[in-house]
Amino acid sequence: MEKIIKSTSIFIYILINVLFIAKYSSRVTPYYYLLSIAFALTLPVLFYLAGHIPEKYFTKKVFFVFVILFISFSIVCFAIIPQESLRVDRYEMIRLFWDNFFAGINPYTPRSLGTNIPGPFPFYFYLALPFYAIGELGFLSLLGFLLFIVLLRKFIQDESNRILILLALMLSPAYWWEIVARSTLFLNTTLVVAYIFLLAILDLEKNKNIIFSAILFGLILSTRSIVLTVMLPYLFFIGVYKTGLKKLSLWVLGIGIGFTATFLPIVFFSGFFPSNNPFAVQNIFLPLWFPITILLLMIVISIRIHEISEFIFISMLMMVVLVFAYFFLQVTHDNFYIALFKDGADISYIILTLPFVLIGLGQIKFIRNYSGIKPDEH
Repeated sequence: MEKIIKSTSIFIYILINVLFIAKYSSRVTPYYYLLSIAFALTLPVLFYLAGHIPEKYFTKKVFFVFVILFISFSIVCFAIIPQESLRVDRYEMIRLFWDNFFAGINPYTPRSLGTNIPGPFPFYFYLALPFYAIGELGFLSLLGFLLFIVLLRKFIQDESNRILILLALMLSPAYWWEIVARSTLFLNTTLVVAYIFLLAILDLEKNKNIIFSAILFGLILSTRSIVLTVMLPYLFFIGVYKTGLKKLSLWVLGIGIGFTATFLPIVFFSGFFPSNNPFAVQNIFLPLWFPITILLLMIVISIRIHEISEFIFISMLMMVVLVFAYFFLQVTHDNFYIALFKDGADISYIILTLPFVLIGLGQIKFIRNYSGIKPDEH
């Protein structure tokens, strides 16, 4: 199973980046297809050669040299490429939310009639507030990088795995787009991965840990609705549904409190209902029956598998299915050329799968076994 997970992760990693190279290099050169093919052929060779580098070169010092280099290059990019010059609207949506809020109007009000309203749920914007205040949202994108680094240090076995995953992230054109565009998709699902790993080491027999975990679930859910397709099945994976009624009610209550509390500062603004709210945006990308079907399928699979690496793997596949379903829906609406090379589809959503893909390249380590979780046997 480990080889299947790693091979599939490499394939999806290459696919994600080839899509980004094809889309964005086509704007500057007619030879974008050659660049895409070169990347697709070169990456497997690099992965193969990396596996034959002597262990002595994989050290903690080397790891953190790469981390510092990446952060330094990112900050240089922020200085060279102003966020106001970007064509993507993620920076603009965060600014619009808080501009509206501090002006005393519904944060989900469009700047002008017929334009977009902010899409994510409120907790996403609360996370962004300090970076809105300092005037550079790129540091919010870097927060996702730093959180991922913490996960690598804590939960991935041996230094060679950590460094190879870090290099895969640093060499990803899709991730560099994330940084330059001040996007937060990688951060969003890195929060989900962090939640998965956190629950793997918490003692969920204790009520205080249940309440904490449930409230945290509600907060992370108040970012983008797509995270529900991973987080809810994870509760089934760890056996929450087997607990007594009292503990199950703690989970339901905590999730409800965490999610609902994020709406309290904004729900009473005029115009929030019926249309100027995130619920009106989160459901427009796919027919409702499709993500519900994926969610139910994830729950069924989660009950039947035992290793957390398998859950990460299945989560990666299901998120890929959701994103590509959205892409092919846009293809049927327009055509493939418009969907990929123009503005027919936003292919950046595939970055949501990237944390799962990168984790699939390594070996996960856990220190506890509880509630049906079986540590990976390596």
